[in-house]
Amino acid sequence: AAPRNLSSSLRWKLDAIAEQHGGSVPLHGRLFSQWMHHAFPNECEQPRAPGMTEAPMTHTEWRAHRNTSSDVSKEVMQELADLAAKTEGLGCQDETCMLWTQEEELVSSIDLTVLDSRTDHKVRRALRFLAMLGAGAALISILFDSLRLSTFWTEVAKKSAFGTGDSPSRLYLL
Repeated sequence: AAPRNLSSSLRWKLDAIAEQHGGSVPLHGRLFSQWMHHAFPNECEQPRAPGMTEAPMTHTEWRAHRNTSSDVSKEVMQELADLAAKTEGLGCQDETCMLWTQEEELVSSIDLTVLDSRTDHKVRRALRFLAMLGAGAALISILFDSLRLSTFWTEVAKKSAFGTGDSPSRLYLL
């Protein structure tokens, strides 16, 4: 399970992201994605640096683009494995040495400060009023239909009881 207790440095970084964006944290930004990776490293992948995202390539396209081979000798692989074994556990366990870059990259270019303007609140209030008005009209319409049907069936029942109307067997055919 993901850890639920966040360190003070991670909370500080989240506050810094919010400060950079006028008090709001854009959830689809690169900085928030980077913060999520550090808060939940097993669940969230490290975001790419800005401008580094490439379109997916096949192996052949990658070799042609890089003008190199992806083959590595067994000696080189052994050297890398030995180096990894030597440096294992020497890494920094503290969050002060975590990989963090301040470059932001947003999915959209919406200005978050514009969303908090007074005109937006007036538009939202007007739309909320119209929605409530529509819901009220629908409710009144349903109540009138219900009342009309109950009155209709009351009249039919009265006529049937006095023998002046249709027989009960014919009522089901209506």
